[in-house]
Amino acid sequence: VHLLNYLEESRLVMTWIDVLDIVFIGAFLSICLVWLQRRAFRSVLFALIPLLFIFFAANSLKMYLTSQLFQFGFIALTIAVVVTFQDDIRRAFDGLASWRIWGSSQFNAPSNLAQILVDALAYFSKERIGALIVLQGRESISGHTRAGIPLNGKISMPILQSIFDHHSPGHDGGVTIINGIIDEIGVHLPLSRNSEETGRLGTRHAAALGLAEKCDALILVVSEETGTISIGQNGKLWPAKSGSMVRTLIQEHFKKLGPTRVHRSLFHVPWLRLTSAFSIAFIFWCLFARPTALVQRMVEVPILYRGLSNGWEAKPPIPSKIKLTLIGPDGPVTGLDAANLSASIDLSKVSEGTQTVALSTEGFNLPTRVKVKHLQPNEVKVTAFPTHSKVIAVHVRWAGNDRIPSSVPVLVTPRKASVRLPKSKEAPQFIETEEVNLAELQAKGSIKVNLRITSESGVIESNPSTITLTLPNNPQ
Repeated sequence: VHLLNYLEESRLVMTWIDVLDIVFIGAFLSICLVWLQRRAFRSVLFALIPLLFIFFAANSLKMYLTSQLFQFGFIALTIAVVVTFQDDIRRAFDGLASWRIWGSSQFNAPSNLAQILVDALAYFSKERIGALIVLQGRESISGHTRAGIPLNGKISMPILQSIFDHHSPGHDGGVTIINGIIDEIGVHLPLSRNSEETGRLGTRHAAALGLAEKCDALILVVSEETGTISIGQNGKLWPAKSGSMVRTLIQEHFKKLGPTRVHRSLFHVPWLRLTSAFSIAFIFWCLFARPTALVQRMVEVPILYRGLSNGWEAKPPIPSKIKLTLIGPDGPVTGLDAANLSASIDLSKVSEGTQTVALSTEGFNLPTRVKVKHLQPNEVKVTAFPTHSKVIAVHVRWAGNDRIPSSVPVLVTPRKASVRLPKSKEAPQFIETEEVNLAELQAKGSIKVNLRITSESGVIESNPSTITLTLPNNPQ
């Protein structure tokens, strides 16, 4: 219950700026969760979680020395993480730089490029010719390659055969293909630091794995000793099972090239990761950034009926007013005009007799950031009953000893009135007027008088509610 109240209060104080703040932090955490999919980042996370718990516990228990030590330690740890994972951080920014809000793909490779590469790999495998071909992805490889010889030439089977010929000066290095053309030959690639893999691999395969660990390039390798074709991508290196598999990987790689549109890429983010990121961002906002300027105000409002069926009547509720405790930000709460507030009770399904009706905190037409925290009482007593109408005579009631002579009759208009009263009550023989002053009637000749409705008579209302008295000498 306390948690739900806290979340509701958080909604009241949240503004569009806070929502924008949470969106930015959620997007940043979503990127961090992508990094955490890697083994190294997971180990860092598991090391940081216990330290964070200790830090928050030290702050809550007012452990000054421990808190200070952790504050300085976190600064050093942040620097260490940046230095250790600088390649991953740079790769993340390279990926962000490739995003576009609009624009078409810049990849213009020949349609038969995948088949040319598959045929070349099949030839190198058959002839036991070592080869290393790098297909750049969305992330640039220029920061990871060195000692290359610029070529900027179109791809063809004869050119690839001549490049990896033993008499060619660039056959020991790799070939980089960017935007469907050969960019450089004789390129040296970074060797993998994975000792478990590099211990059983040759230099060419270690270089392919090393580049696959640093960017999203697709690396094709042919072993000079065995003729085996291997694929390097996303930090992994594995043998190709068939030429059709290689062709499929190359075609899928080409489809991913070109600018990634932000409005499309967002729909490909796993919803579980996205939900987790924004949930964590909301928790951080509640813990560290949520405003606490909530105020309370107590107002007294009347109770109104609605939905009462025709032919029914209800007595005023007991009590006739309730007290509301309003909560919300200072401005909306203090600026609220309490005169426009009322509690509404639906009597469309009311039954005859006295009944207890529960009141709800909803339906008060409050501003969006103001809510009813408490109401007192939370129920009232309502008495309802069906009614019926009767037409009865009107009787003039004179003030004091005033009497009009019988020879001078007074014209009463109208002489009868329709009265409404509870169905269980018999109608009286007549309904009286308020006291009439004879002198006033004689002076004016004609006056209007209200009909007298009393609780003893049981009459609820009359139609008309007033009558006109006229002396014969002064007809209306």
